[in-house]
Amino acid sequence: MAAEGMVWLKSLNPLFEPYAVAAGEVLEKGKFHAYTSRQIPKPETDLQKLVRAVRDMQQVVSGWKEG
Repeated sequence: MAAEGMVWLKSLNPLFEPYAVAAGEVLEKGKFHAYTSRQIPKPETDLQKLVRAVRDMQQVVSGWKEG
């Protein structure tokens, strides 16, 4: 969860971690229209979901330490 005045950005590309930026710094937003590929993406595993949840919690705790 992003702090007040912040926007949480998340890419559809799994190589990029979600991050928060000040709302005033957002110049444009995009909308997902379609996924085109010759391969069907593998669903996220339980371990990947757990790792993502732990990273999210680490970011929240890190924000507490900074603020």
